[in-house]
Amino acid sequence: MPSIASMTLLVLLPALAVIAPATAIPQPIANVELPQNCTAPTPHTCTFYTSCLEVAIPCGPDGYAIGYGNKFCSKFQENADKFTDKGEEWMYKVMSCLQESLVPKLPNNSTSSPKPMSCSELKSFAYSTHPNCYLSAGVCTLHPKDWIVLLNSIGIQELFTIETIEQALAVAKGCGKEYIEIVKDILHKHKKGELQVTAA
Repeated sequence: MPSIASMTLLVLLPALAVIAPATAIPQPIANVELPQNCTAPTPHTCTFYTSCLEVAIPCGPDGYAIGYGNKFCSKFQENADKFTDKGEEWMYKVMSCLQESLVPKLPNNSTSSPKPMSCSELKSFAYSTHPNCYLSAGVCTLHPKDWIVLLNSIGIQELFTIETIEQALAVAKGCGKEYIEIVKDILHKHKKGELQVTAA
């Protein structure tokens, strides 16, 4: 029988990689005019998703740019003051990393401009960047309180898909034993009533 810690690990892993469907096919991109800040997304903002990515690769409200990127970027911004100082710093590093990782996929109106991506290609590529962004920003050393804010920002209903679990497993592998200790600490605090997870 699985232990409470291992069962909880499976529940917390998906918190780092929620997904939204993105199946529409974008219109061909021909000399699309993007704002100058698209090549260097403005730190601490989410406008890259709507002003740059969605304009360049239009996938609609259920696509990656609007249905995931902008949606969760905005939720994290709204909850920024609930993170510890270190957690807030981590959040902003991740926001920047995720947006900067997508810049090379934007058209640049030159002969070296990347081939337009389909919505499913965009989603797959974007998700492939998530684990590295979380890890390089220091997810393995986040305080348990920050993990709770992370879970509350995402919402429990978003956590359980194959893609989400695959993303989270990559992060857990990167963290190793540190992640297990985080889960144990969260469980202990939750059991004592010190931490609450809500369904956002």
